[in-house]
Amino acid sequence: MNQSFSKPKRSNAFGILASAFALIGWAIPIELLFSLLIVVAACAIIGLGSDRTKLFSGLAIGMGLLLYFIRYRYDLGADELDKQRYEVRYEVDCQDCSVRFTNSSGGVDEEKGVRGGWKKVIHAPGNLFIDLTERR
Repeated sequence: MNQSFSKPKRSNAFGILASAFALIGWAIPIELLFSLLIVVAACAIIGLGSDRTKLFSGLAIGMGLLLYFIRYRYDLGADELDKQRYEVRYEVDCQDCSVRFTNSSGGVDEEKGVRGGWKKVIHAPGNLFIDLTERR
């Protein structure tokens, strides 16, 4: 008795599903995009492991990355934020303290032995995280 068992044919369901979700990402609001991209990534990763061909999963990963960078960069205005410059005014009133602050290039400067009212004005780009620390 000779029985031959054939493997069930594997589909491309997860890759196709991930690609479809990635395409939907172009039409949904930016607030929902991150959640959708998590679903795309999960489906694509499952598809890479179980689908017959990896083409649709790879395509979904590529579309998801492209979608993420294009939508977030333009919809959140990262370019405009990089171009804008702001005037930042630091003020500290202390007796014999050190002051650490973010300078206009993003580095940290420190001035020691500050007495009385200390003021500093810098011009910084909009994408710079500003920090001021006073230590007695």
